[in-house]
Amino acid sequence: MKRVAFLLAAVCVLSLGGCMSFDPAHNRKHYQDVKEDFHNMHYDIDKAIGHDKPSPLRNQERP
Repeated sequence: MKRVAFLLAAVCVLSLGGCMSFDPAHNRKHYQDVKEDFHNMHYDIDKAIGHDKPSPLRNQERP
C-alpha cells in the first residue's frame, strides 16, 4: 500500500511540471519565454527602486 501511495504521489508531482516535449524548437520557445519574463521582472524591480535611469556618477570621467 505504501508503494502504491508513493508511486501515485510521484506521478502527481512529476505531472505538475507542465508540458513535456523532446522537440528542441518547442523547448527553446519555453526557454525564451522564461528569459523574457525574468528580463521584464528585472526591469520592473529596477523601475520601482529608481534604477531605471543612468546614474550621473557613472557618466563622470575619472581624473
